[in-house]
Amino acid sequence: MRITGRAKDVIKCSGYSVFAREVEEALSSHPAVARCAVFGSRIPRRRGAGGGGGVPAQLPPLGGELLAWGQRHLAAYKAPRRVYLVEQGGLPQGVTEKVLKRVLRERYAAEPSTRRGPD
Repeated sequence: MRITGRAKDVIKCSGYSVFAREVEEALSSHPAVARCAVFGSRIPRRRGAGGGGGVPAQLPPLGGELLAWGQRHLAAYKAPRRVYLVEQGGLPQGVTEKVLKRVLRERYAAEPSTRRGPD
């Protein structure tokens, strides 16, 4: 038996290893986020960076608000650089209700997002 996909939960960012679970827990602690998934995505002029997809619980928070939340609750190299807001039920799930991060990576590979700073 071979387990695949778990290595993708570690995001390489400027030489650091960032665990997606840690970033997800920080973003999920925001009062307006019901569920989120963090996945790696490419940012021009950077080798790797984090991205995130959040599901608002009540009122959708601004993407910039979530980026600022990540900066306050995580180390600078762990904070997300992009945030994609999706509607309730918009995260793709498998039969075990696990978020399919590979689908998110493919979906958001070329889409614009809320970004912080001049990456």
